[in-house]
Amino acid sequence: MFRECFDDQKFATEGVEVSNGKEGKGWIVFAGIMLILGGIAMLVMGLAVLNAGDQVKAAFQGTLIASEGNLDVWGWIYVITGSIVAIAGIAVFSRAQWAVWTGIFAAGVQFVAALFFSFNPNFWGPSLGILIIDALIIHGLCRYGLTDSEYDSAVV
Repeated sequence: MFRECFDDQKFATEGVEVSNGKEGKGWIVFAGIMLILGGIAMLVMGLAVLNAGDQVKAAFQGTLIASEGNLDVWGWIYVITGSIVAIAGIAVFSRAQWAVWTGIFAAGVQFVAALFFSFNPNFWGPSLGILIIDALIIHGLCRYGLTDSEYDSAVV
């Protein structure tokens, strides 16, 4: 329904039409690279939290949502989530539908996990960066990574 509105749309340059073929290669490459980099960043943050000293752990007191007082739980969540996101980023280059859906899911999970760290005054900057990148990844994969039938059923 929504897609039909844009199937015959022409740009300012005469003769250029919007096609539903393999457009959006740049978005797919962007999404893949950002998934890899975002996953690695989250993995490194998780490892840093797991190896944090008592002084750093004390700085987190009163700022964690869920698992109050046990920073190691969040460290492991970040390590596992970061690993999944990085693997999905590598797989998304093939444009295989399982990789695209895994990338969308992984970016969504990473978005939620980064949201929890954004409440800490020491980590709101990196968390905000991860949130923005994940939103762009989800856009790129949903718009250009899905097949026509999957896109039509998602937009209706």
